[in-house]
Amino acid sequence: MISRYQQEIDEVNKNLSPHEQIKRFCLFRDEWSTATGELSPTLKLRRNIVYEKYATILKEIFRHDEAQDEKEMLNKMKKKMSS
Repeated sequence: MISRYQQEIDEVNKNLSPHEQIKRFCLFRDEWSTATGELSPTLKLRRNIVYEKYATILKEIFRHDEAQDEKEMLNKMKKKMSS
């Protein structure tokens, strides 16, 4: 199943600049809904809830390849997700 998603991502990435391309992704078994808290009643993503529940996975997905302080990177990511 993951290979099918990777094929689609590879196809989309062909038309994107390197900084726009999807480099890492993760599939979740859990369905995000209003009942589980990830979505608001108007079906908007509640970024702060997702960040709290999946912090470890997000940290891995958004890791920098450059030598950068991990705490600084997480703070930037948290600010992006809360806006």
